[in-house]
Amino acid sequence: MSYKFSVPYMPAHWSDTAGLRFRTYSVYSGSTGSPNPASLVSGSLTSTAGATTDISASTMTATTTYAWRGYFKPDATATTWEFKLTSDDGSYLWLDTAAEDPIASLSTGNAIIDNSGLHITQSVTSSNLSLDSELHYPISLIAGNNTGSGAVTLEWRRAAGSWESDGTAYLSYDSRYVDGLGADSYIASHTPLWTGVGRDGHVMYSSDALTWSEYQSPASELSDYWDISFGKDDSGGDRWIISTNTSPELRYASDPTAGVNAWSDIDFAGTTDLARTVEYGANGTWITATGDDIFRSTDGGDNWTKITDVASGAGLNLCLATDGSGTWLMGGTSKILKSYDDGLNWYESTATRANGIEYNNGVWFMAGFGTTSYRITTIAESDTTDTWSAVSGISVQMWAICHITGDTWMAAPYGSTPYISTDNCASWTTTGVAATDVGQIMALASDGTTIVVGGKGRKIQTSTDNGGSWTARHTSAREVLVIEYNKVKPY
Repeated sequence: MSYKFSVPYMPAHWSDTAGLRFRTYSVYSGSTGSPNPASLVSGSLTSTAGATTDISASTMTATTTYAWRGYFKPDATATTWEFKLTSDDGSYLWLDTAAEDPIASLSTGNAIIDNSGLHITQSVTSSNLSLDSELHYPISLIAGNNTGSGAVTLEWRRAAGSWESDGTAYLSYDSRYVDGLGADSYIASHTPLWTGVGRDGHVMYSSDALTWSEYQSPASELSDYWDISFGKDDSGGDRWIISTNTSPELRYASDPTAGVNAWSDIDFAGTTDLARTVEYGANGTWITATGDDIFRSTDGGDNWTKITDVASGAGLNLCLATDGSGTWLMGGTSKILKSYDDGLNWYESTATRANGIEYNNGVWFMAGFGTTSYRITTIAESDTTDTWSAVSGISVQMWAICHITGDTWMAAPYGSTPYISTDNCASWTTTGVAATDVGQIMALASDGTTIVVGGKGRKIQTSTDNGGSWTARHTSAREVLVIEYNKVKPY
């Protein structure tokens, strides 16, 4: 049913954040009538991390189904509202009461759009609908892709006007619920894995952050591995990618625990740049930066395209972050660049050097090169620069960053005593407790409970009390530069 949100408190049905929440399932079942909602159960759920205001040519990897949920609020009362789905392969759209069931219980017979099956890109439009501008209508969209690369676009209009896909003023969800609506409370099943990289090609891993194994890959590697990211391949399987700071520029593996031979090379022909940073977005895009260049992949990291429209003068590209919905930031030695079209075009965000950038909980945090670090909540979707706010409590150069849970973050300076924020990066205080023998902290990661640090002292330590105390876990053969946890960011 539809809802009129007019009470000053939050009832069972509510809406407080722009966009729709989406989740990913590692299945695309059947042919006729696919994707089948009944197949979208907890056992096939791989991610619940995404949210977007614009489902426009959104990439779908092979053997994967996506579900978007939330509310649609029309901007005018009319009897001529229409919706349109364009997809490759199948898709369904539900609105109002029919959209409120759990995903696996949605009835395809009640969908306002049936664009199901195995097919190339095609569009289906709903009949005219009567909608009231004072009401929020539950909306559910599922779309999937069988083989190759697919995409989906959701649009609407009234009175036969122009089709729109920007949902900033139309789409919203309830941030209390992982599905944005409150119908599906389960989260993805998950086998934890921490993976770190360091100097001279060293790789280390642990399933519990307590006991670690280590190897060098290749066995004679002398280059320093400056970044590692966890994401998905073109089939929705796990993929880890290392930026090697040498040639070949990247190495990838599905399972780092398989040892030295787990990794395969990705070589960017015709470039002598060295990859310093790599990141995966929850919508399926990989980005890596090599010196002054940016490369992009939309097929799980198998093939990469050099992006030619990049704002100049960023300097050496050091760090990447994404909100998982198509907005990216890249920090360089001269400025921060931004992309709001999933990495296709890049513009200057601010003329400030960044040692690190991270996104979570609606906030971008930048670890400053000088004595000031910054945060921002909104990145302008234009070529204008953004206004970043200086945070309080930090007056030293920062490096590593991790989001812990909710409003709690940790960041590390050029030292072994990290800083903590409990108000979403607005203010910071030192923990007062050093991670002894870690040296300069280079790596920070958290699963929401355990924090793992690594550094130039070749030590890995953990904390479960937000840095109040640290326990030694591993001594590496080389300096530890980055540690990553196997969940797609932001989580």
